Amino acid sequence: LEEIARTWRGDEPERGFAMALEDARKQGLIPVKLDGQSHDVELVYIDSQSDPEKAVVADTDALNRQGVKFIVGGWHSSVAMAVMDTEAPYHNVHIRPEGEAQTIDEKINKDPKKYAGWFKGWPAPPIFAGTLYAPPLKYFIKEDLWRPANKKAAVLVEDTDYGRGWGDALTESLKEAGFEPLPYDVTALDETEFSPLLTKYKAEKVSIVAMTSTGSVSTSNFVKQFRSQDLKALLLGHGLAAQALRSGSGDPQVALSLNLYGVQPASGAEADVDAARRLDGLPHRFFLDAGLHGR
Repeated sequence: LEEIARTWRGDEPERGFAMALEDARKQGLIPVKLDGQSHDVELVYIDSQSDPEKAVVADTDALNRQGVKFIVGGWHSSVAMAVMDTEAPYHNVHIRPEGEAQTIDEKINKDPKKYAGWFKGWPAPPIFAGTLYAPPLKYFIKEDLWRPANKKAAVLVEDTDYGRGWGDALTESLKEAGFEPLPYDVTALDETEFSPLLTKYKAEKVSIVAMTSTGSVSTSNFVKQFRSQDLKALLLGHGLAAQALRSGSGDPQVALSLNLYGVQPASGAEADVDAARRLDGLPHRFFLDAGLHGR
């Protein structure tokens, strides 16, 4: 389930899936045997266009007309919320949809039998925005690495379930760090004019501006206008902020930041060891090998 958020992703996902399929065939993993029968694997690309209504149409066509049984991926939470109900009657499996919003978790927990085939691929904002920002901010201040002029903070989020969930979570995280966040602002995914908001933040003399958006054009414009306004505040960016920072002038020091954690098998059993290997591979080696080894 792909998004035409390809303005920044390009055709890498399709090439990646094709390469993985080719490697699997070479290793004899395809055809797949299920209940004693062999099944080939054919790739079908479902283009949601990052729009819930269009996603439902494309998803229904793939499930009904093309007979898709197994779906991988997805991006926006609003798309996920829509296609969950589309897919439920087909009893297909859908893994690694990247929508973060806690509304997805709530929907699954409310009727786990209906959404038994849905495997959410990303933690909700309370896990990320709610726990990841307060500790480093407190550390920076304690170690005298950053001296904020005051404890005022501004938060800007995209107009989606994910955005509002992130806004709620980050507001609480900033409060935990001792800051006084303004009520968070909400902006459209395709918004490009942020001068009024930045002028407001400047007048409030905030020390932190936190922003999240899955729209690359919107994020890039925000970062550029933040610079041009010469706002004396720390910019916290989540999502596409690194790309937007690199696209600007100068030589910003921007690097990969990963959420790494230890993975241990539950026992020495072969199945547990293999499960640990795969779990370590998905959030760790998948990213580290690309960043450190270029593979």
